[in-house]
Amino acid sequence: MNNFFRQICFLKTELLPQEVPLFFSNNPITENIETIFQKIDIIDFKDIYTIPLNFKIPKNNTSTRTLSLLHPLSQIEAMIYIMKFEFLILNHLKRSNFNIRKAIKLNKLTFNGSKSIHEKRSKLEQDYSIKKSDSTITTEELDKNIKKYFAYSKHHKLIEILKNPLFIRSRNKYRYFLKLDIQNFFKSIYTHSIVWAIVGGKDIGKTLSRRIYSNTFASKTDKLLQKSNNNETNGILLGPELNRIISDLLLTTIDVDIQNKLNHLKYKTDYDIYRFVDDYFIFATSKETVENIEKTIKTSLENYNLTLNDSKTEIHETPYYIGDPAINDTKISIDILNLHRKNLANELNFPTKDIEKGEEFKYIVGKHPNWLNFYNDISRITTLNKQATRKIVLYVLKTIKIYIDPNSLKKANPYSYIKNLYTALEVITSVYSTYLDFDTTHAFIRILLRLKNGLHDLKEDESMNQEEILNIENKIFEHIYRVLKQNKHNINNLTDLILFLETFNKKLSPQILCEILELHSKDYFTLCSIAHYIQDQNTKNNFLNPRYKIVLKKLSSKLDSIISTPPKSMNGNSPLFDANYFYFLNDFSHYKPIKKMILTYTKK
Repeated sequence: MNNFFRQICFLKTELLPQEVPLFFSNNPITENIETIFQKIDIIDFKDIYTIPLNFKIPKNNTSTRTLSLLHPLSQIEAMIYIMKFEFLILNHLKRSNFNIRKAIKLNKLTFNGSKSIHEKRSKLEQDYSIKKSDSTITTEELDKNIKKYFAYSKHHKLIEILKNPLFIRSRNKYRYFLKLDIQNFFKSIYTHSIVWAIVGGKDIGKTLSRRIYSNTFASKTDKLLQKSNNNETNGILLGPELNRIISDLLLTTIDVDIQNKLNHLKYKTDYDIYRFVDDYFIFATSKETVENIEKTIKTSLENYNLTLNDSKTEIHETPYYIGDPAINDTKISIDILNLHRKNLANELNFPTKDIEKGEEFKYIVGKHPNWLNFYNDISRITTLNKQATRKIVLYVLKTIKIYIDPNSLKKANPYSYIKNLYTALEVITSVYSTYLDFDTTHAFIRILLRLKNGLHDLKEDESMNQEEILNIENKIFEHIYRVLKQNKHNINNLTDLILFLETFNKKLSPQILCEILELHSKDYFTLCSIAHYIQDQNTKNNFLNPRYKIVLKKLSSKLDSIISTPPKSMNGNSPLFDANYFYFLNDFSHYKPIKKMILTYTKK
């Protein structure tokens, strides 16, 4: 048994942004955890700070959000911090009556639970055919086994909260409703203000700047945030789950302050407040009470240099709707499409034995006109609800289920079936192209993966027309290629598509890969994905695929430019403490096709 499986669980679940590509992991830390602990006492963390690797993801249709990948040294510091202060964090968070997404205890982790963290990655690798697997890991098994380091309140996802009976009861009980959110929350947090929140005031917090208090919970929290972010005190990094939990320390104190200032009102009688991260859902018996609460929240936030987003405030009176009408419209469109598919299954007397209830039509593609009508509906809904585009696209891609039907392909003339399948592919790709990010990309891949796996099973069937199977697989490839080519200027959220394409017989041209390298010559994830793709997957040593010599040459040139000019913004500290430099130098020193070149710089 690994004596450090709790620490490994923390490193895996609380520090890496969810949006990092599939090929990235912090395995070099977790696999050497015992050695790290043996040497931890001789590492002087005191004056060392690091710079994170920042990357952008879409925030909405017109703007982006910056996420951060911590330097490995900061990940280790975060692990040490949580080992010392996890119970103080939990005790502090208990103080809020408003927070409905809070860590309430440590998850009870067994060795098997720790092992399942590895299984989660194996499941994805299995799904994307990156590795061969002797056993199949089901999504249901993963849902039961994979646990975060902290356990959260029962309804900790926004969609679950809106369906929570207590929340619904408040909607029915109170006449007035108002939703508020904090403007640029993570960017606006002053790290010293978290100290004030923990100890109970700014004046007390300032005394902790003295060296004798440097090892206290409050001071260590402040220092952890600064040292992981280039010694910055303004703003905390977005991406690590740990930072969201730490930000909750601040908001918990503000929650208590708000409730104390509202002591002339009766909580759960005159008003009710639900806080989800930095969003407030306010219910009250009168409009005046709502306005009073809004003013109180605003004042309490200002004490910690935070402000409300005033552009989104509007008090609603019964009857009011909390939810997203665009998703309801999308659901209706999907239901109509599936009804056509179900009716077609009945017309064809399609066998439904041993097929999960509710998915009786999953092998029925549906007819060409039905898919075109569905696409027109989704286009109309997204046009009318531009701010909800991501939700709409993600809902469609997660809901649509299509599988290859062997019986239709075995017919003497499968033309009609294949035509409908191509129409479905065209519609799904078009919907996906409307909003490209990490989640929509993975949902898109899973749809294509079901189709590809179905084709793979048929390759062993001698009664099948293998040319037709190859044509369909090539059509799937072409759809992915089209997405990559049309979005080559914004490829950073599509690197897992490149990884998925490794499993196809057809290959990307050296030209498109060189174009992507030229456009994103300093993007770590893009360079890694292309380096992974051009390896020869059919050899044990994974050396270069011969057709990609020109791509390797360009990749080597870009890496040489990056590694030969280390950053100079570290105030005398080694550039290795800058994650933007460290990850390139460290990771490509293990990349066999150009290992010697990289090692030359490591010796310097």
